[in-house]
Amino acid sequence: MIDSLKTLIVTVTKGQEIHSDHLIASEKQHMLQWDDFMKEQPNKRAEVDEEHRKAMERLKEQYAEMEKDLAKFSTF
Repeated sequence: MIDSLKTLIVTVTKGQEIHSDHLIASEKQHMLQWDDFMKEQPNKRAEVDEEHRKAMERLKEQYAEMEKDLAKFSTF
């Protein structure tokens, strides 16, 4: 009976150690992924800022054309 309890305790302890090791490895992996994500952010922000700048330029051009068209019709 005592031997089977010892075996059970050893088995449970090994299982807990394996689970703990897996959690630690998973946490390290998540930290590495987070670091990579944060390193990419300045580049992503620059891309978004550039897209925004281009979109604003297109809108300015569209509004300028609309103003010209409106000026044509207001002369009547």
